[in-house]
Amino acid sequence: MSIFFSVVIPLYNKEKYIVKTLDSVLCQTYGNFEVIIVDDGSTDNSVQLVKKYLDNRIKVISQKNAGVSAARNTGISNSQYDFISLLDADDWWGPRYLENMRNLILKYPKADLYASEYTRVFKGRLMPSMSVLKDGIDHDLVNPLIYGIKNGALPLHTSSVVIRKSILKRTGLFDDRISFYEDYDLFLRIISFGKLAYGKKGGAFYNIDVSPDDKLTGKLPPLERHFISYIEKLEPFFKEDKLLRLFADRLIITSMITYHRSGTLKREIVELSKKVNSSSYYLKDKFLLSLPPIIANTIVEAKIKINELFEKDLY
Repeated sequence: MSIFFSVVIPLYNKEKYIVKTLDSVLCQTYGNFEVIIVDDGSTDNSVQLVKKYLDNRIKVISQKNAGVSAARNTGISNSQYDFISLLDADDWWGPRYLENMRNLILKYPKADLYASEYTRVFKGRLMPSMSVLKDGIDHDLVNPLIYGIKNGALPLHTSSVVIRKSILKRTGLFDDRISFYEDYDLFLRIISFGKLAYGKKGGAFYNIDVSPDDKLTGKLPPLERHFISYIEKLEPFFKEDKLLRLFADRLIITSMITYHRSGTLKREIVELSKKVNSSSYYLKDKFLLSLPPIIANTIVEAKIKINELFEKDLY
C-alpha cells in the first residue's frame, strides 16, 4: 500500500535551525512525501536558505505574518496527500521517522491521529518522552487523556504526529486566534471524533534548546491568544467524555497558576476559576493560588529545576 505524506513546516525567522530541519526530512528512508514550507512573513534569511534546495518535492508558500496556526492551515490547505505530518522549523526527525509512521498507519488503518514517542533536546541532553504504552507493547490504540490527567500534559507534540486529512473536515483546522496550546485545541477535537494510534518507534526530536528570542511565542502570551480562552468549544463533548472535561479543567487550573505567578490578570483569573468544577482542584493548586505571586513563583521554579536535574518531564 502506497502512503504519501504532506510535511507541513511553518517558518518564521528560523535561519539558525531550518537547514537541519529540512535536511532531516530529505534524508528519510521513506521518500513518498511533499514538503510544504509556509513562510509566515520571515524577516531573516530563512527563506533564502530554503530556496537553495533544488528538490522538486519542496514547495514554498509566502504570506504576511499571521501566526503559527494560520501558517499550518495554509500548508494543510495546499497539501495534496492524505496524511499531514507536522514539523516545526526548529525540530528534526531521525531518518526512519516517516517509515515508522507509515508502519503505524498500516497497523491501524482506521485511526485518525497517529503519534509516537519523541526525544526532547534540552541543554544538550537527549531526554525521551514518557511512554503511554505498557511494557512490552510497541504500539496500540490509546486514550491520551488518561496520561494527560495524570501528568498534566498530552503525550503528543506537533513534530511527532500525523493527521489523517479527512478527519479535519469534521474538526476544522487550527484555530488561528490561538498561538498557545493551539496544538492541544486541535488534538482534543480530533480525539473527540476519532482514534489515536500510538507507537514506541518514532524518531522525532523536540528542540527545547531554542533561544527565547527565536521562539514563536513568548513565555506568557496574552490570555486572548491562549487555548483556555476558547475551551468552551469542547463543551458539547463534556457530557459524553468525563475525562475530557477533567483534562480541560486541569489545563485551566495549571494555566491559572502560571498567570498567577506573574502577578497579572487577577480579575481574569477569578473569571477563569468559574469555568472549573471545584472537584478538579488538587490541594497543591489551591495552596499555590492562595500564595502571593512571588512566593508561588519561587516554589514552582524550584520544582522545575529539580525535575530538570533528574531528567523528568518538564511540564
